[in-house]
Amino acid sequence: MEGPSLVILKEELRKFKGKRVTRISGNSKQPIELLEGKTLKRIETWGKTIFLIFSGNIVTKNHFMLFGSYRIDDPKEDRIPRVQFEFPKMPVPFPWTLKSSWKGLISGLMS
Repeated sequence: MEGPSLVILKEELRKFKGKRVTRISGNSKQPIELLEGKTLKRIETWGKTIFLIFSGNIVTKNHFMLFGSYRIDDPKEDRIPRVQFEFPKMPVPFPWTLKSSWKGLISGLMS
């Protein structure tokens, strides 16, 4: 994954802005359960890092490293994602899977 790919990802994620996370799952060691019920407010990128800013002043920082990947509405049944978000009121309950170096939750909003 290269930096320009994250700009494309940011555009693909725009449809989730303003949507509430209805379910979250994955094998992350971070407290991802804190994101369930939160609303995605902003999406920012910097290099190979994407920041997801949620209601409740929660910011996630995800660095895609050399082999990071994401999948939108295309889950792989034989793999457990690092984190998977599900949003309501899409054509189907929309899973978004993120496989990256999940750096966890950061308190406070970015300015």
